This record gives sequence, C-alpha cells and structure tokens, in this order.
Amino acid sequence: MALSASILTLIWRFSERLTAEVRVLLDELDTIFVFDVVHFENLRDKGLKQNIGVGGIALL
Repeated sequence: MALSASILTLIWRFSERLTAEVRVLLDELDTIFVFDVVHFENLRDKGLKQNIGVGGIALL
C-alpha cells in the first residue's frame, strides 16, 4: 500500500525572507508531509484572513 502525503499549511506574519528560508528547509526534510508556507500579508482572500483571525492557532 502506497503512503500518500499530507499537506500542512503554515501561515504566519514573520518576514518574507524568513518565510522563504523556512520553505526551503521544510522542502529538504525527508518526510511524507508537504509543507505550504505562506506569509499572512500575501493572502488575498479576505474571508480566509478573517477565518484565521477567529479560528487560527497561535503557536507562539
């Protein structure tokens, strides 16, 4: 049975440079997870931004 990858989306407010660096590091991991790293300010969907504000989980 083949394993399928799970996509984990990280949306945060750190700098664009840090976002790019983390994206590269996560892409190099040997894992079944696929990481989608997005800078919060680059989100265009206002509804998604609102949803994150209400139901998002702060990791810090």
